[in-house]
Order: sequence, then structure tokens, then C-alpha cells
Amino acid sequence: MNKARIEGWIPLAYDALKNVGIAANGSMDKSYRSQIASFGASVIMGSLIAAIAFFSKPQDNKEDGSKKNSPKVDRSKLIEAILNVLHSDGLIPETKTLYDWARDERAAGRGVPSRDAVLDAAIALKLAMNLYQLDDREGSK
Repeated sequence: MNKARIEGWIPLAYDALKNVGIAANGSMDKSYRSQIASFGASVIMGSLIAAIAFFSKPQDNKEDGSKKNSPKVDRSKLIEAILNVLHSDGLIPETKTLYDWARDERAAGRGVPSRDAVLDAAIALKLAMNLYQLDDREGSK
């Protein structure tokens, strides 16, 4: 964890939350906080590539309206936000996805620095979420 980098990325994370549609009009669904924490735990306990793959799956919108066994929020937006932060800093080329970049970094033997950068971006996002009003939007959908 690079505290200076995280602090520098908080403004980028704040903008990323708006850019990917997680936050709007000064508020966001509070479920994203638990999902970003879950992402960090998945990276630490498992692997970066597996966590990215799991969180990249867009939310299923079932025709009957049920959300059994599916997250309340679209976790793939968190991957977009992390990528947005890393693109904004210039760490990842605009042409690469987070998965492709992590895979290429691992193949080149730079897996730990890329893992740390992704975790720092996730931490910056979680901290930037404190700048928004957190609400429970389940009733509004």
C-alpha cells in the first residue's frame, strides 16, 4: 500500500465514480462500499486476475425481476472505476482493459507492482466514496 499514491488518487477516484455511473447528484448506493471491500479481499486472498474476472461480469437483469443470488449493484462498474483511475494516472494505456493489463504485467514478471496499484486504486475509490451521500437505492429501482 502506497499512502502517497492513494492520497493522490482520491480526486481521480472521486471523478471515476461519477464517470462510470456509480455516483450521481452527490449520492451513491451504499452497497458499492461493501463490494469494493469484497474486491480488495478477493485480490488479497485469491489472485488479481481471478478477482478482476469475477467482478467484470455485468449484473444479470432477470426478466422476472428477482435478484436471487445476484449482487444488488453492478460490480463491473467498480472494475471500470479502477481502470478509470489507472488510465487517468497514465499507468495503463487507454487501449487496455484491466484484465489484459494485469495478465500482461504478470507475464512480464511485474505481477506484484500491478497488484499493488490495483489495490491502491480500490482503496482510493473506497475513500472517495466518503465524499458522496450514501443511500440505499433498492426502493428506487
